[in-house]
Amino acid sequence: MAALSIFRSRLSAAAPAPTMPKERNRTVIARRPDPDNLVEHVDQTSDQNGVLSTNEAFYRAFATRNYEVMNTVWATDAPVACIHPGWRSLGGREPVMASWKAILGSESAPDISCHGAVAEIHGDFAYVICYERVEGSFLVATNLFVRERGGWKMVHHQAGPTNVPDEVAAAAGGAGGRSVH
Repeated sequence: MAALSIFRSRLSAAAPAPTMPKERNRTVIARRPDPDNLVEHVDQTSDQNGVLSTNEAFYRAFATRNYEVMNTVWATDAPVACIHPGWRSLGGREPVMASWKAILGSESAPDISCHGAVAEIHGDFAYVICYERVEGSFLVATNLFVRERGGWKMVHHQAGPTNVPDEVAAAAGGAGGRSVH
């Protein structure tokens, strides 16, 4: 599939690797370390745990090619959208889930893991910004969630190339400054 080839292709970094942003006048709701290295947790509420757990379920479903779990992660009532690297924007649950079915069912689906997830919550809306390690290189992702039927459900996923900060790369076991598209 041509789109997966684009997804898996690597770009060389033209700009220097950015540094992690300094905390400004914003509240970082939660930082969850990599699942393989569970250390220090920020005091988290059930909402914070819920958002990060849903985000982790998304990446577990992706990594294990589990369409059934992926299907449960996405909202059914709220409108959804997804922008896979190198693809056009997909809007609506049916096209978004069809894309995931194709990706997860493909033998060439990339290996992926989530690193450095940071969640912020505002009422019934939340977002997670994290890094995706894809076959040794990195993407930066934004995942949006809404509260739906008592739980947190994904309504948008977008990932794109980045120069990953060295501290995230080191924690993920890779080299910083490389990107993937």
